[in-house]
Amino acid sequence: MDDAYLVNALKQSNVSFSAFSKEGLEMVASNLQKAAKGSKTLPFNQLMWGLYLIARRHELQNVRDLLPGDVMTDVSKVKSLVKDTKWAQAAYANTSEAVLEETGIAPEDLVVFQSKSNVNRPAHFIAVDRAEAELKLVIRGTKTTQDIVTDLSASCEEVSGGHAHTGMLIAACWFVDNEVERLSALMQDLTSQDPHYRLKIVGHSLGAGTAAVLTFLIRTQLSHLFPPETVYCTGVATPACLSYELVLATSPYITTVVCEDDIVPRTSLKAVFELQQEVLTTDWKNDLPEGTMKKDFLKAMEATRQGAGCVASSVEESCQQAVSAMANYMPRTAVGLALKNTFSSSKPEAPEDAAPCGSGTSSLFSSYEPKTSIGKLLKEKIVRSELVEVGYPAVPEESFPTIPGSQSHDLPHLALYAPGTLLHLVRQPEGRCHLVQGAPGVCFQRICLTKTMLSDHLLDTYKDVLTQALQCLQEVD
Repeated sequence: MDDAYLVNALKQSNVSFSAFSKEGLEMVASNLQKAAKGSKTLPFNQLMWGLYLIARRHELQNVRDLLPGDVMTDVSKVKSLVKDTKWAQAAYANTSEAVLEETGIAPEDLVVFQSKSNVNRPAHFIAVDRAEAELKLVIRGTKTTQDIVTDLSASCEEVSGGHAHTGMLIAACWFVDNEVERLSALMQDLTSQDPHYRLKIVGHSLGAGTAAVLTFLIRTQLSHLFPPETVYCTGVATPACLSYELVLATSPYITTVVCEDDIVPRTSLKAVFELQQEVLTTDWKNDLPEGTMKKDFLKAMEATRQGAGCVASSVEESCQQAVSAMANYMPRTAVGLALKNTFSSSKPEAPEDAAPCGSGTSSLFSSYEPKTSIGKLLKEKIVRSELVEVGYPAVPEESFPTIPGSQSHDLPHLALYAPGTLLHLVRQPEGRCHLVQGAPGVCFQRICLTKTMLSDHLLDTYKDVLTQALQCLQEVD
């Protein structure tokens, strides 16, 4: 096998193995292993091979994950989303001057600006948006994809009859412990001047997940500090952070915006198990394009099988032999080296401190120590499962999304999903875009391995596509 084979493979598969797409496949494989920890999963480099084949299939078949629902036509709501996205981007600023420039507010309206984060405290700022009559808490997400991989685990805690993502719950509890009383005092002052003021919590990526969980806690557990009807949340690219029951309960006051194939809101337990099933059931020989590539690779596979003295009887063995064949291949060009590195990557095992959903309080959450009485009381209620349960209708078990490959004792409702009402940004031909509001109770169903699954997560992408959707609406008007 030589570099001509690899070049031909890239041309025929239409999958660009740049560092960016390699990073995307590594992210999927790493999260799949974390979410499926304790279940049967392929080794990391074999997962990468299987994911490469699925990515090629998704590309050729133009696989989409679209929400059923109605196209939004309310220009004012889309304008509000564009503005919230700009404010979410302001949270990534390194200076208060940059925040003021991005948001357009007066210096005296920037109440708190914290540009640095630590393990439990995300970077954030608090400001008064007088144009919208809103007090805004804006929470920054992570700056690197590596941080997202670390934080998108499947661990969760039981809260209010449902479950919430452990890391985002801890971050939300930090805000309860450190900022909620300040926010309450500010709201009392603002509403005394104008009763129409609302508290809006905004975030991007993991910041949006923290914003959603915090909004849920304030609305359901802290009504003595805030009238629940005055607290709302807008999340841009919000991760899967609440169980299905809580997704339904939060739909009136949490809005999640998702751009096309963004992988982060789709990285749920259900999605990664389904992706694992797709890897384990794929007939990789049929997915290889006919011609020189398939012929040369099958020769390499045959040599590997002869050397190992066995014939592959399962997709696991096929993947293992494919990786072995690639490991013995010595590339002579940058293209060959990039593809070889993709299939020979290795990752450490997932950390042991993550508690799968439904297994009780994780050591990670137990180690969190709040400082204030309100924070301590909230943590104690969570640990003892004494939080007030929210008043959502009972959800029949058959309506929960199922988890292929799960054990009989793994209840399907313990999966996590992007919260609230979902708004899906969808690109159309000729540079047009529209925004679809998902029907009540719908969730994203699968991870689409596309070239834009990571770039669709960037805030700049959200700003551009939302702006295009707004322009298309204004043209119609």
